[in-house]
Amino acid sequence: MEMGAIVVAPAEAHLCEDSGYRHIEDNSASHRQASAMGFSTFVFVEDGRLALGRWQTIYLAEFDGPRTRRVLVKVVRD
Repeated sequence: MEMGAIVVAPAEAHLCEDSGYRHIEDNSASHRQASAMGFSTFVFVEDGRLALGRWQTIYLAEFDGPRTRRVLVKVVRD
């Protein structure tokens, strides 16, 4: 997956310059990386714990930082 993310959303600025588009904050690469990785996820909770598989985990990736961010959690009952 790491290699796929690099190919789909390169962080190198020179790869973005060919299009002629200029983002006002010069962070177009970080927007593409975030789009490729996703913005949200659903996780089930069983007995008060995240119901993740043996090799699963959740990562928060910051592609345009450091910045102050908020993490929102919404609990939906059955």
